Amino acid sequence: MKNTIQKIFALLLVGALAVSVIACGGTDDAAEDTTTVATTTKAPAVTKDPNASSNQKPVSDYEVESVKKKTVAVGTPIEDVIAELPTELEVTIPGDASGESESLYSTDFASADTFATEWTTCDDDGVLSLDGGKFATTGKSNKVKAYVTDPEWAKTDSEEYANYAVKAVIRGTAEEAPTNNFGIIFRASNITASGPDSYDGMYVGIGDNNGQLCIGKAYNGKWTSIQNVDFDYVANQDYTLEVIVFNESFVVLLDGEVMYEGAVDPLMINGTAGLRTFEQLFECSEFLVRSLGADDFNYFEEGYVEVKSLPVTWTCSDYDPNKTGTYGFFGTITEGLPEGKQAQVKVTVTVREAS
Repeated sequence: MKNTIQKIFALLLVGALAVSVIACGGTDDAAEDTTTVATTTKAPAVTKDPNASSNQKPVSDYEVESVKKKTVAVGTPIEDVIAELPTELEVTIPGDASGESESLYSTDFASADTFATEWTTCDDDGVLSLDGGKFATTGKSNKVKAYVTDPEWAKTDSEEYANYAVKAVIRGTAEEAPTNNFGIIFRASNITASGPDSYDGMYVGIGDNNGQLCIGKAYNGKWTSIQNVDFDYVANQDYTLEVIVFNESFVVLLDGEVMYEGAVDPLMINGTAGLRTFEQLFECSEFLVRSLGADDFNYFEEGYVEVKSLPVTWTCSDYDPNKTGTYGFFGTITEGLPEGKQAQVKVTVTVREAS
């Protein structure tokens, strides 16, 4: 039995050696192993050229009006690109306000003749009255508007901002809370009697939803609500409603308290001021428009800022009209700025093959 086990072990050993020889060396007839191991070569990282105009940033002490990106065809000369860019841009310059507020217009509605000379009314329903030295509505109408006729301070038909404060002492004369509103229009133009929103301008009124400040705008006959601000309305009580409008912003005060600050519609840079009602009985006993003084800017979150439209010069350090790609054109403003200050803006210009 022992000899048999030894023979079996010997045979297994011989078999193992034979397999080892085949695995390590093989024979001349063995097929050649052509398997290859795939290797991955990582692409080199793309390094941005810091000197390329497209990678540079504008250097500016002030906020400058932005300019939309441009796309031009291959071969467009730099002069033609610059010709498509604006020659002036608005620069916002913070500063310290100075000066005293001065009256621009005021009335107590004591004279019907004076009112007829100074105001234009939209009252197809015949509900306006000046009895007792008050501008009042004797019936409900949704078309009533009245405004100071073409004053110089409105700067209508110009490209200048009409900056002023308008204040009215008004009260709702119905016993119930107003379901709609009555108040002030400002920066208003194209005012007609054709409908409740037939004017282009901003509006702040008292009313809506049982006592709120209603803030909105009308343009091309369409009304847009901006904000409603709650307060405790009381019928037959005088309220002093004031709007201070400066450049692109306005602040609303009720009895001297700031109730709202927001942006003026960019289409409404100027225009007159007046009164409006939407189916509400109300009266106005005082109406005043004045210039802005230093103290008025304390009501604005950003304080006093001056927006100037200044000439701009355009350059691009590496523009190649025959090479597709993206370029940075820099508009630099030097005139009209405080000494030692600069203003700059960048616009991206893409050169592409013509389609």
